[in-house]
Amino acid sequence: MAADFLWATQAQAVSFTAEEKARLQAGKTIKKPLADSGKKGFYGGSGYTLIDAPADVVWEAIQDYNSYHRIFAATTSVKEIAKRGDKSLVHYKMGYKLINLEYYVELHKDAAKRTISFNLVENKPHDISAAQGYWRLFPQKGGRTLVAYVVTAKIPMGVVN
Repeated sequence: MAADFLWATQAQAVSFTAEEKARLQAGKTIKKPLADSGKKGFYGGSGYTLIDAPADVVWEAIQDYNSYHRIFAATTSVKEIAKRGDKSLVHYKMGYKLINLEYYVELHKDAAKRTISFNLVENKPHDISAAQGYWRLFPQKGGRTLVAYVVTAKIPMGVVN
């Protein structure tokens, strides 16, 4: 697995082209798939969008797991199972035309950096091989927020391939 899977562990600076900046200003989402996404069951990439709300409002919204089905089309259920300090155990259910997937992730919230990182919990039932990523919020002028969402996942061959 290690050779086939790239980990999205650090929130890194990203630069946008003039066209991408214009698309963000127009309310569009910029999607940047990783080069190997879609190969050997590996999927990943990043998405960026500019929200017309301050970072503290967006921070609360990304912690509203009951609304994830409106953000991620294939998500059917997200439930926080346990919470201790800045860490949460969260159960995800995904529904596709021919298959349903379930898995658990551990979320780590860093309010000072406005970052929520997540990792697959391997000692809980999971229909995916690996998952890792993060949300990161960047306050902008005029009370707006640039949202970065980065994820990598390894899906067993035959599930979606």
